[in-house]
Amino acid sequence: MVVKGLKKYFPNRKGFFYKIANYNKAVNGIDFFIKKGETVGLVGESGSGKTTVGRCIVRLYEPTEGSVEFNIDGNMIDLPKVPKKGMKTIRKHFQMLFQDVYSSLNSRMKIADIVTEPMAIHDVGNKKERIDRAKELLERVGLSADDISKYPHQFSGGQRQRIGITRALSIKPDFIICDEPVSALDVSVQAQILNLLLDLQDEFQLSYLFIAHDLGVVKYISDRVIVMYLGKIFEIAYSKDIYENPRHPYTEALLAAISKYKAGSTRDILLKGSIPDPSNPPSGCVLHPRCNYAKDICKEVLPVLEPIPGVSEAFAACHRYKELNLKSYKR
Repeated sequence: MVVKGLKKYFPNRKGFFYKIANYNKAVNGIDFFIKKGETVGLVGESGSGKTTVGRCIVRLYEPTEGSVEFNIDGNMIDLPKVPKKGMKTIRKHFQMLFQDVYSSLNSRMKIADIVTEPMAIHDVGNKKERIDRAKELLERVGLSADDISKYPHQFSGGQRQRIGITRALSIKPDFIICDEPVSALDVSVQAQILNLLLDLQDEFQLSYLFIAHDLGVVKYISDRVIVMYLGKIFEIAYSKDIYENPRHPYTEALLAAISKYKAGSTRDILLKGSIPDPSNPPSGCVLHPRCNYAKDICKEVLPVLEPIPGVSEAFAACHRYKELNLKSYKR
């Protein structure tokens, strides 16, 4: 999958006539790619635009601008250009796991109906074949085939997320967007779900976009990591490079947030203030009001995401990344 120039602006309406006053620039021109069988982590603070990116890819939100090219049977299809009527045949190739495991499942439907509904929509098999596949998948994710007759309220949060994974796998997708799928779960359950996702990826040759705010979780599952802030991508690199040699001050701050809760840690690399209003982003680098390393050029000139010399598939959008000696996760 290749994303180019993706933008999503939400109108802010004000006044008696509810006219558009300005736009929230949730995603403001980003580019990245995901290889087949790869997991790419998308990280950043709340309000960075991560979830909006995921929803634009699957067209739960219609992009304001840009392309999302998806490889379907050897052909690159630009999803935003596909008519809504034509999306039905394409949607079976990608699915989404949601953060809120308690509201993502219809409480009035039995598990049998929840899991087989996507198969029915896409005309996969007959009723018996759908039930058989649902039972098989439930057992594959660590539940019982007998659970098919129960309701969502009879399950814990971790079990509900397993049901969500079962539903996503039912139509044999190629690509799954995981939107903070473990953030609402206990730490021990998080590890179980992450291990399950990794096992299923190998078994079904899946690609993941794993959206999270916690770099500690992303480190465990991702091959490459995208760091995003206020609708912009600040850094892209392989997971090892991100954690051992960050190139952007914002990445350094996110890494420090992992370590500060460890016993004996004295690290205190914090960003000043809070994330700005996306309807009126700062000039130049959008991080400069909060960045400890900002210079005059940062306030005036928007940095471009550019390749990092000598580092494979690594990119940074910082005027000073070549001269800064940023602290890694281990330091």
